[in-house]
Formats: sequence, C-alpha cells, structure tokens
Amino acid sequence: MACTIEIQPVQLPNLTGQDLIEEFSSNLKKYTWADLFNVLDFELSPIVKIIVRAAIRAKEQNKPFVLTLERAISRLNQIENTKRKNIIRRLYKKWGLFAIHEINKLYPGYNAEMLPADVLIKNSKRKPGKKKTGDDFRTRQLAKLEIQYYITNKNSTAFNKICERIASLTAALKLRRPIVLTVKLQGEVYAYPFHWLTSERIIKDFHALANKKGSTHAMLQEYRAVSIDRTVKF
Repeated sequence: MACTIEIQPVQLPNLTGQDLIEEFSSNLKKYTWADLFNVLDFELSPIVKIIVRAAIRAKEQNKPFVLTLERAISRLNQIENTKRKNIIRRLYKKWGLFAIHEINKLYPGYNAEMLPADVLIKNSKRKPGKKKTGDDFRTRQLAKLEIQYYITNKNSTAFNKICERIASLTAALKLRRPIVLTVKLQGEVYAYPFHWLTSERIIKDFHALANKKGSTHAMLQEYRAVSIDRTVKF
C-alpha cells in the first residue's frame, strides 16, 4: 500500500528550498492534491511558497518537476522587486518628491536617484480584446469549489476530490480546452463539445434537457447549435 509523505513546515522546521526541490523532483507523484494545497495553509517562507506552487503547476500539466533553486530565487527576486515598485509608486503618488523620507522607513538607503526608474511605468502595446465576464461555466465552478475548499474537513476524501477538481478546472481554463459533455440516450452515446467560455447557464440548461424525459440527440444537437450562436467567441 502506497504511503503518502506529508510535507509540513511545522513538523519539519529545517526544511530548505533545495530539500523541497529534490523531494518534488523525485517523488512528486506520491503527493495528492490535498497534500500540496494543505502545505500552502502553513506559514511558509516566500521561496518555499514558490516551489510548492511550481509543484502544483507541474502536477496540473502532468509534467515532471524541473524547477531549480536558482530559478526559484530569480522568481522570488522578481516578485519582491514588483512589490517594492508598487509600494514606492503609491508613496510617490501620495507624497511627491517628499516621498523619499517615507520610503526610507521601509527601504533604508533608498535615494532620489533610484526614484525615476521605479516610478516610471513603461507603456506596453497590448492587443485590444474583450474582457471575460466571469460567468463562464468553469469560472463559476471554481468559485463554488473555493468555498468548499475552506469548509471541508482537510483530512477527508471529499477534500482531496475538491483539490483534484480545482486543479483539473484550472488547467482546462488556462489551456482553453472545450467543455465536452457526453450523453447516452436510447443506447446511443454522443459527445457534445462547447466553447471553453460557454456560460454556466447554457451548460446547466443542456444538462437539464439531456435528463428530461423524451429528449433525443436531435433535440440536444439543435440546442447546442443555438447555444453556439449565443456564446461570445474570442
């Protein structure tokens, strides 16, 4: 019987970033979604958080864990640099040229010569596009699962299933995979693909129609054809 090793900073106070990288590189498959998500609930050092999140992404994509400590540190520095710039910009907006005094309270040694590089925001050319409304099926499902994540017993099988579902939906949303619903009626099985941004209401209505007495595949095909016209395509 396989044994799941729990990685919890509370129990392993001497855990280092390199220890964790070596463990995930060799044994990531041993860990369940619940194991990985549970670790994030502990008070962790920033570098450990980055490594655990990288492990979750690798598991989502069913890829080997290949993160190096140097890459993790580089990512940490990038995050800290962005955080620092955001703080400095807020202080500059409030205090103007007198912001240096306030900035030095947080970052001793900071001087006026460093201010322009942090305050200046480079304009990037972005392609115009429509914003997601957030009412698509997967986004709504993830919002509901987030609530269940916090209220479900973390030692239960149900919690592990919730973590698996969150990972699955997140990966599908990120990769823009179509929503495929399989329906069996009168002994015939058909798969009905929907656009990845199809609304929750359309999916629920389709599900209700599929379970309605007397429904046929012809009716479902017609409903799907109409629903495609109502779905915003990006």
